[in-house]
Amino acid sequence: MEQYETAQAVHSTGAVEIDADEHIYSHPEYTQKLYDHHGFSAQTLYELINQAVQLYGDRPLFSYRSSLDTSFQSYSYKQVWNMILDIGSAMAHLGLNISNEAFIGIYGSATIYYALFLYSSWCYSFVPVGIYDSLGHDGVQFIIKHANLKLIFADNLKRVHNLIECHDESSSLETIVSLSEPSLDLIEIAKAKGIRLVTYTTMMDLGKTHRIEPVPPKLTDTAVIMYTSGSTGEPKGDVGRWTTNNAMQIIDRHKNIYKLSQGEFIAPEKIEGIYGRSQFISQVYVYGDSLQNFPIAIVLLDDDFVQKWTAENDNDSIVLDTDESKRQLTEIVLKDMIEKGK
Repeated sequence: MEQYETAQAVHSTGAVEIDADEHIYSHPEYTQKLYDHHGFSAQTLYELINQAVQLYGDRPLFSYRSSLDTSFQSYSYKQVWNMILDIGSAMAHLGLNISNEAFIGIYGSATIYYALFLYSSWCYSFVPVGIYDSLGHDGVQFIIKHANLKLIFADNLKRVHNLIECHDESSSLETIVSLSEPSLDLIEIAKAKGIRLVTYTTMMDLGKTHRIEPVPPKLTDTAVIMYTSGSTGEPKGDVGRWTTNNAMQIIDRHKNIYKLSQGEFIAPEKIEGIYGRSQFISQVYVYGDSLQNFPIAIVLLDDDFVQKWTAENDNDSIVLDTDESKRQLTEIVLKDMIEKGK
């Protein structure tokens, strides 16, 4: 079953339209600013879902239709609650250890099912990890191993096949949950590689039969892990923090290291930090390619310091209006960078 987006605006009763072009609606009390979550009783995503179920019960939470020719159908808050408890209970029954150290993969497009897999993870303190086609074969394989994924949800048979194809003896993957019904041949291929392939329908039945109570996460637990595309090497865990304005600020990259063609590992942020100590430099960006045996740096000079330095060192002849003067300045800056890098 697939869901389709439509271009028409869906009007919400009681909400206020705050952007007529994009058709963005807001709660009447919060048209000027967002609600401050610090004063809200729900402090984790699990608590937010649970509280919403208590408040809205039989009201629709997710709406979908199987094609453009059919009418929308909806799952209520209560129905979604039961579905995510079934999924979470089934994950535990299939052998996943209930803890915040257990990571599960979600390999699919943004649909209702993606949300169900996220919600079910938070009900049992699991940590969902996103997997995308844009990562490529190597990127998918890297994430499975790096996050030690034992169970992955896949929303179509092509993605199921990709997971089976990239599986090897060093992989931690044990179970693939497929939204689509796999062929007997695909099941046998998975079995030959040591992977248990189960359908979403089977998963739901297991959860109903072996239902367990939620195991809510702590306030300090990890909620979700998202890897970047890894354009300069392997995919990599952006590190962020919430600001006092309730915005997410990216402050670091976890294990942002890539390997050059001759096998040398490079940490670009470390190099940028070292070269950035040069007073000649305003900004520096280090880029590397695993097919090359050296990285490159793009350097933006601090014009004010360059002018000050030339005046103090009687180098007024160094002005950036000839190739020779540019060459001289490049040599001076490069020499200073090398000194800082020692």
